[in-house]
Amino acid sequence: MDRSVPGRRGAAEVRPNSWAPHQLVEYVSALVHSPDEATAIRVGLEEAAETLEAEIALLVRGDQAALAVGLPGAAPPELLAVVGKSRSRSVELPGLGRCTAVSVPLAPRTASHLVLARLGDQRFLPEEINLLRGMAAALRMSQETLRLLEAERGARALSERRAAENASLASSLQERQMLLERLSRIQRSISHRAPLPEVLHAITAGAAELLGDSIASLRIIDPGDPHSTVLMSWVGLTDAVRAGVHRLPIGAGLVGQAIQRNEVVVADGCAGTAEETEWLAQLGLAGAMAAPVHEQGRPVGELMVGSFSPERRYRPVEREALEAFAQHASLALTDARTVEAMELAYQDGLTGLPSRALFVQRLEHAASRNRRHTN
Repeated sequence: MDRSVPGRRGAAEVRPNSWAPHQLVEYVSALVHSPDEATAIRVGLEEAAETLEAEIALLVRGDQAALAVGLPGAAPPELLAVVGKSRSRSVELPGLGRCTAVSVPLAPRTASHLVLARLGDQRFLPEEINLLRGMAAALRMSQETLRLLEAERGARALSERRAAENASLASSLQERQMLLERLSRIQRSISHRAPLPEVLHAITAGAAELLGDSIASLRIIDPGDPHSTVLMSWVGLTDAVRAGVHRLPIGAGLVGQAIQRNEVVVADGCAGTAEETEWLAQLGLAGAMAAPVHEQGRPVGELMVGSFSPERRYRPVEREALEAFAQHASLALTDARTVEAMELAYQDGLTGLPSRALFVQRLEHAASRNRRHTN
């Protein structure tokens, strides 16, 4: 029996190159205008479901659905079972039949997950799962920002002895607002097909400036030598240091740990191994923090910030900010690879002219869009 949904994007259709960045910009804009956390969650679920053509969306905390969109009642256990599974899963839901579901965490090592499900057998593509990861990160940041706003409103009613706490909350809120504004500008650059080096430099410079660190660098694994990483973008490195670290073994210091462990790694006065501290000393740094950069879900590089100050301590909110910049670097790399693959697939290798495959793809896209409007 055909369980496909009429009017849905066909399996053969290829989305425009700027589709994912553009959708994420719109998603962040919708969240920014939410007045409170509950509204932001509902808007986030509805926008994610609509963008990725899913009928069901859940926010799951632990083993319970905090909010569900598209379900007549409570979330069935069969759907909650996909939490923690990063690839599309086929599940049989009572009363709804077969569905294809996917789950992404709102943050690494968190109990909160964003779950989408489509009626039928159409699986979620890698580009869609990457976009969903970006949406989950934006939703988490929006929740935290709105919680800070709510806390600030309550703090205004307290006595003068809470003035210091109010100032701290305001400062944290300002940092997050600055982060959202920077990420929004980076998203526009990706959406407008800005050159990859320009986008990566904006990410590197933005991370250094927002976190107040002296240096920042972005490295990726060399496609021609998977045992080495190469420097792609940097801020604050002298010519001598840059020449010495242009190419490094993949397991070198903080860089290698972030890639191999696939998590944020910190080395300062409160954290970090002796080996990591020694590696930083060779660069003249007193502390640093690195976050992995991904392509199609695989760690392929890292984004690092470093400080010369021995008193530098990285707060949890700064770790999250670096992760957000690293996620946008991941999106930029994936988008660049997609553009490159599309150019190779849809251009004649000899003449460089559009190929028959491009004509067929555009024709199928137009036909699919016409069917959706007709329905």
